Amino acid sequence: MSSPATSIPGKQAAERPASTVGASGKRSSRLVYWLTALLVGSLLAVVYFQFTAVSGIELNNQTWQMRQFSFRRDPLTNTQLTGIVHTAPPDLPPWKSAVKLATLNNAITSHLRGNLSTQAKWDLVRDASNTHRGGAAILVELLSAVDDKYRPYWTQWSRSHPRKAGLFWPAVQDLARVGLYAPMPELFEAALSDLSEDEFQQQIAVCLQSATLERASLLMAEAHNQEARSVAEVGLLYGEDPRLTQIVQQLNASEAPQ
Repeated sequence: MSSPATSIPGKQAAERPASTVGASGKRSSRLVYWLTALLVGSLLAVVYFQFTAVSGIELNNQTWQMRQFSFRRDPLTNTQLTGIVHTAPPDLPPWKSAVKLATLNNAITSHLRGNLSTQAKWDLVRDASNTHRGGAAILVELLSAVDDKYRPYWTQWSRSHPRKAGLFWPAVQDLARVGLYAPMPELFEAALSDLSEDEFQQQIAVCLQSATLERASLLMAEAHNQEARSVAEVGLLYGEDPRLTQIVQQLNASEAPQ
């Protein structure tokens, strides 16, 4: 009588051809490799896609309307990948958002000049992360001030001081349209002081002419002649100043046909 066959663990595996076991291991390794590559590639694509997003808020330097912008840009080459989309930012008193723009309260905008000869520009307020802030952020923050009842302060001030508002807001607008946001806090402080209308008008003139003289001189030194002339001419709106007049005359002479 033959004895029963004894099953030895691992015998079948040991009896498989070595080439079969090796091929199976290689297939498993390739699968792991491609799955890992796919995962890493997907993560890199997500990170890249996130870094292409550019958005923020900008201010019209003449009308003081605000809008939100967004587009996609290649972070490696700085090439713009999509068109720019404009939408209205969330309500920020004293602005009221509509479809694509946020418009400032009429108590202020009714004092701004219209039909200006210079073309309006959109100046950066801040980007979406608030890490990059433009000069226009100064004006937005000043206009966003509230009183003790959390009402927009400068809206109430304009209604209470219509004659001073008629002097004040066009001066602030003139600073904005030539990109001079840094001197604005000084002008707002003057509006808060208890000055007569004549004194207030004189203070506005001093501030505007001082700021425009400094800026025009710098632009002229950097050979930005057209900008320098525009800035100097804004300063001359507030009275004669021989230094500003000299800049305009010098620039006109340098561009005259020989």
